[in-house]
Amino acid sequence: MQKLIEHFKKNKIYYLTFLISFSIITILYIIRGITPFGDSSVLKVDFLHQYGPMLGEFYDRVRGGDQLIYSFNMGMPFIRNFMNYLSSPFNLIIFLFNRENLVMVFSLLIALKVSLASTAMVYYLSKRFDTKTTYLIPFGILYAFSAWFIAYYYNVMWLDALVFLPLIILGIEKIINENKGLLYIGSLTVLIIANFSVAFMVCLFLPFYFIAYLLIKTDKWNPKEILEKSFLFIVGSLLAAGLASILLIPLIFGLNYISATSTLLPTQRMSDFTFIELLANKFSGVNTVNLPNLGTYGRYGIYLPNMSVGVLSVVLGILFFINKSIKLKEKLIYAGLLSLFIISFFSPLLDFIWHGFHVPNGFPFRYSFIYSFIMIIISCYSLLKIDKVPPNVVCIVYVLVMLLIGLLRPFNFQNISMPMIILNWVLLSSSFIIYILYKKKLLKMVIPIILIVIVSFEVIFSANHNWAKHWQGAASINTLQEDYQDIRNAVNIINKNDPDVFRIERLMRTTFNDGSWFNFPTTSISSSMAYENVARLHTKLGNRGNDFNIIIYMQTTPIHDLIFNVRYTIGKVNDRIRPIIGETNNNPIHYRFYENNQIVIYRNEYHVGLMFGVNNNILNWEINHENPFIIQNDFIYQATGISQVLKEITYFNREIIFNEGEWTFVRYSFENPGDNIYFQFYNRHNHFILNNQIHATFPPIHDITDKYETFDITDTIFHGVGGHIIPYETTDDITTLYVMYQNYQEKAFRAYTIDHALFSEAVTKLRKNLVEIDTFKEYYIRGTVSTEEPLTIFTSIPFNGGWEVTVNGEKVETFRIGETFLGFEVDTGEHEIVLRYRNKGMLIGSLITVSSLMIILVGIKYRKL
Repeated sequence: MQKLIEHFKKNKIYYLTFLISFSIITILYIIRGITPFGDSSVLKVDFLHQYGPMLGEFYDRVRGGDQLIYSFNMGMPFIRNFMNYLSSPFNLIIFLFNRENLVMVFSLLIALKVSLASTAMVYYLSKRFDTKTTYLIPFGILYAFSAWFIAYYYNVMWLDALVFLPLIILGIEKIINENKGLLYIGSLTVLIIANFSVAFMVCLFLPFYFIAYLLIKTDKWNPKEILEKSFLFIVGSLLAAGLASILLIPLIFGLNYISATSTLLPTQRMSDFTFIELLANKFSGVNTVNLPNLGTYGRYGIYLPNMSVGVLSVVLGILFFINKSIKLKEKLIYAGLLSLFIISFFSPLLDFIWHGFHVPNGFPFRYSFIYSFIMIIISCYSLLKIDKVPPNVVCIVYVLVMLLIGLLRPFNFQNISMPMIILNWVLLSSSFIIYILYKKKLLKMVIPIILIVIVSFEVIFSANHNWAKHWQGAASINTLQEDYQDIRNAVNIINKNDPDVFRIERLMRTTFNDGSWFNFPTTSISSSMAYENVARLHTKLGNRGNDFNIIIYMQTTPIHDLIFNVRYTIGKVNDRIRPIIGETNNNPIHYRFYENNQIVIYRNEYHVGLMFGVNNNILNWEINHENPFIIQNDFIYQATGISQVLKEITYFNREIIFNEGEWTFVRYSFENPGDNIYFQFYNRHNHFILNNQIHATFPPIHDITDKYETFDITDTIFHGVGGHIIPYETTDDITTLYVMYQNYQEKAFRAYTIDHALFSEAVTKLRKNLVEIDTFKEYYIRGTVSTEEPLTIFTSIPFNGGWEVTVNGEKVETFRIGETFLGFEVDTGEHEIVLRYRNKGMLIGSLITVSSLMIILVGIKYRKL
């Protein structure tokens, strides 16, 4: 017990830092009403649509004892999402809780990481400056609750960088000071595994810091000693990468198929801010930015890096560079490190490199946390040396910074509000009063406590100010839970009654990754690791998406569902969007498979399966056409020889109801073709009324509905209407479509119907060569097929070099169909087909990991590490 007490006394600043930081994030949760203190959650943007659902799938797979090789819920190798989103060691915490508590656990994960980040920073500073004074605690708090954290808190997998960066840097310093590399190797390995994208940014920075610190610590140059330390740093870096290779190498092989590795060089800056604006963005309470369209200010398109670590760092930063007791060499070196990032903020090429040779899709300047880290080192150094600065100089700097804060608004710096300017004045003045008390040797014992209180007050106000503005869109705790049991029950009913292999979709989704959260195979997905070709094909076929990493199923046409093997659609009884169920025409495609008071399940009767034989002409399938109906028709034609399954129809009457300024309201009339009508609007500036539902991206159409026509509007559906296909069915003789044009065009939509007889004939022909699957384990699929002629086997599985296909025990060549799908050829006769997925690079990665571990053990034995 005595040893335990001594331990706590010796390390009290670390425990105090953790408790204070955890209290700060708890207070913020209480203020914002975040679970477990309210109905709100930390689920926002990508945390809601990506990481949260993926963590749910990870939880289900581990708890259910399922494999982690390949996921049909995401349509890709599981390891890719695991390494980008799920591999943080902190995620193990989720397995201590029940499934229904995961949303609350997400709050705990963020709280734990930010608290550990502040603790790690204080630990680093205590070793860096050889002191355990409580004056270090405020700097740990400012580091953890920096503007970067306030902006990117919900990118939970990036927060590991805040935790491990101080330890990695301390590891470098141990290499230089003590010739010990274990801390460096271990902490860097964990970060690489936890999240390779932020680890990449840290790895780029490490050589710069190694050289910088080596210059700081070296007065007399000994070439042999320098080479030894450099060798240990290089070997340690390689060993860290080597230890992570078991996961890193397979990921690298998979990056060839995703959009996140686009190498298109940027030609201009993403944000046109000035150097003065950049410096002004260092104060407390500045507006943070995560998605540029949400964070712009002033002139259109301007957003600044999240680089603020509080007003105290501004003052201490200035004092650092004018403190004569600090060596000029150190000042120049730290100025050089800061300049590296400042130049990068202005350089499109350097910014591109920092982001892994990729132009980020939102979340700009993701590497700015490293700049914040350097500023904290400088600020702490400056405070510990403040006795060496004449009091009159400190007074001058105080007055100067107070004036600079006052000039922010007159000089039109709009990235800070007046209340936050007042906050900076209050914080700076409070800090100055503390300085006076310190110099007068008054309240010596409580001054550090007062400083901790002031800094805590600062970060709480700054974070709450930004979160109050940007918390809109954060999900409630019920968002992921209220439908969970109903949807899971629906999936269980489907699986119990249909043992085949198929995909399921939802009409009114909870997230973009419902398949992950509710555990069913789907086409809808949102992931930086998604297959770019798959996402692009979906939009070309008339689905919603962004062409590179988001696919949103909208139920376009039966041909689309056939291609992607979508057999079941789950809706809620009160869904706004009804599926194509065929209840109002003579050619039903879907029928009600199951229904209760909460959900309804529709089954697609015109399905073929996961794999089926098609004509070898399928390799000629032309997918690069602007018209999705032509692309779909061509698939059927190349696969079966049957043409024109989808036929274009046109209106018999067009009437301009009004034309005022840039807005034109037009009514189109169509005769009922006897089957569904499929509309595609390819101009996002058009809004329309169909079946008494308003489809719009913004609401000006509301202003004219009562003035010019009488509508019984049942719903308003806000979405990007450009591009995706919208199905419509009716028994009325006449179908009326109202379109609101901005800058009127003759026509901004297409209308098609389906020849049901031809479609049925095509499905029947494809079913003759259906691959009957008898074993399905996601990464291992076995089936049989009987063919009367040589055919190409089409699969709706995305092409990936990790898939190995054998036909009757012989390995066959695989290829892409439509630049997207896995395909291979079979001859005439009976065939046993086996598809087996292996993570490419796993074997070599495992060998590298084992070899690296053995080298480390040998190095430890002979005291070389």
